Amino acid sequence: MERFANIRNDFFEQETIKRIYKSENGASVLMVLLALFVSADKKTGNVIMDNGKAHTMESLAEEFDFTVDKVKKAIKLLEKEGFLMILNDKTVRVVTKDYID
Repeated sequence: MERFANIRNDFFEQETIKRIYKSENGASVLMVLLALFVSADKKTGNVIMDNGKAHTMESLAEEFDFTVDKVKKAIKLLEKEGFLMILNDKTVRVVTKDYID
């Protein structure tokens, strides 16, 4: 599987990124976002495991060594900010390409 993205050089200069960083647990939210960016499938944007199955909140937490609560809160904020969408089958999909090359 070809991975989704290379992060743009000006990633941390973007207003949305600055706003998230300044929010409660902002650094953790951005760590989750970066982990999702580099884990998502390039063609679909879906964040899937190496075996082809969609990640759950629990498997994302385990994969990235975060707490489940931290992942859930981060994904909720990132979905609100338009970076992600949660599909009907609970698959996390990265939908923005504004911050990547």
